[in-house]
Amino acid sequence: MKGGKREGKGVRNLFVDKGSHAAYFGDMGRAHRAAEGGYVYHVLNRANARMTIFNDAGDYQAFEQVLIEAVERTATRLLAYCVLPNHWHLLVWPTADGELSRFVGWLTLTHTQRWHAHRHSTGSGHVYQGRFKSFPVQEDEHFYAVARYGRIQRGQDSLIPLAAVSRLADMPRP
Repeated sequence: MKGGKREGKGVRNLFVDKGSHAAYFGDMGRAHRAAEGGYVYHVLNRANARMTIFNDAGDYQAFEQVLIEAVERTATRLLAYCVLPNHWHLLVWPTADGELSRFVGWLTLTHTQRWHAHRHSTGSGHVYQGRFKSFPVQEDEHFYAVARYGRIQRGQDSLIPLAAVSRLADMPRP
């Protein structure tokens, strides 16, 4: 605190310990995402301001390469994915608690860094509109609907070739 004003972002709470008659301020960061391992998740992230982040086949291939590296870095199993001009969907199956956030965090950070480097725009703003969204897949119908969505969208307005899907499907899994 400086001059009675708090610096930085986030929520500031006053905690009082009645036993020692002491009080202190504590920052409350963003809550950790509850993503247990062993469950299948539908994950998606969208481009900032609806901008197109995948303009041509090279952009899709670059994202696919980062996706392959993310799978290799973790024990996360990639079951299906769909990449559209301004967002993407993944069906993933992390093996350990907290792995989903590490997997997607590394994926989005690395993709953002490489995207900016390729365009010589490093430091010029966000690529993604915010934190990724994830939903546990609780019913077979949800799983199949997400998997079908990818097939339908690829045929309509995605530039990613179907051959890329089979290359990822053939990747070895831990």
